[in-house]
Amino acid sequence: MKTTWYEGYMVSISFDKQISFSIYPYTQCLTDAKVSLLADSVLAKNIEELNMIISDKCLLEQETMKYYQSCAWRYLNIFEPIRNKIFLFLRKKGILPSFVSQRRFLVSSNYVCCESHRDILIHLLSSKEPNEK
Repeated sequence: MKTTWYEGYMVSISFDKQISFSIYPYTQCLTDAKVSLLADSVLAKNIEELNMIISDKCLLEQETMKYYQSCAWRYLNIFEPIRNKIFLFLRKKGILPSFVSQRRFLVSSNYVCCESHRDILIHLLSSKEPNEK
């Protein structure tokens, strides 16, 4: 199980004569409904790793592409005409092919890549109910 989804940071800010803050790394709901504080060394290690990635443009690009690849199936499946769990599972495992035609994919790509089409989509998706005319 990927645990980073359940990890976070809590920040405590003090506004006394001087402003100060503390950061507390934690996990939540990993095995049961509770929040558990992590050791400070976990925070230092995570920040060191993130700083190393962010400071290296090539490594940042690699990590970004790795993340995009890890969730590509989830995003591309929104275009599939069949959306039940079994179909999506079989698609993720590579057992079933995509049912989206090349033409349909190109049309959808145009709506996302073209700024004017994308602006219209964003407006429509954010302002209407699914079945509203």
